[in-house]
Amino acid sequence: TLVFDRVREVWHEVKKHAHIAIVFDKSGSMAGEKISYAIQGAQAFASAMDTKDWLAWLVFDNQISCTTQGLKSETGEKLLSDIKSTTAGSGTALYDAVAEAFDKIGNERQTRGDSVRYGIVILSDGKDTNSRKATLALLEAKLKPSERDATGIQIHTIGIGTDADDAVLKKIANMAHGKYWKVKNPADVVEVYKEIATYY
Repeated sequence: TLVFDRVREVWHEVKKHAHIAIVFDKSGSMAGEKISYAIQGAQAFASAMDTKDWLAWLVFDNQISCTTQGLKSETGEKLLSDIKSTTAGSGTALYDAVAEAFDKIGNERQTRGDSVRYGIVILSDGKDTNSRKATLALLEAKLKPSERDATGIQIHTIGIGTDADDAVLKKIANMAHGKYWKVKNPADVVEVYKEIATYY
């Protein structure tokens, strides 16, 4: 296993680091076991990332807030603490949250170019009810990869529970080189987050 550990170390040294926004639905319907398992999943995802990866924690209900962002080596403890203390609110401004995350990662990308990889991981359990700025059509226009920009920002989406907007979450992931993960049993969301971490 020593050889394997060293191979893994070298791989981490040579692979491109990632800039990722973790977009998390804390609407009222997430209350209970859904949010507690989802928090464990988000923590597992953050823990699996490299110290040189840049992470942003972006939570939404009818409002959107980004409480922590930065290199994991500098903000890792605060990030895990912020994830752990997330509580359910009310409303679902899904489109606005995705648009804000896309702009945030897009700005990072303009600064750093192709030296790092870019991603967004979105978890939601319901349909958009509260977006004030973005619509699905606007998101589609934003996410559509241009021929000049084939790599883009990879977006993975997780639908948790029976009320998640499967069609929209699937569409967002498909447009952005990602995958849609359907989680019927909230306990399974932790493994899904761990699996998504391997993509970065």
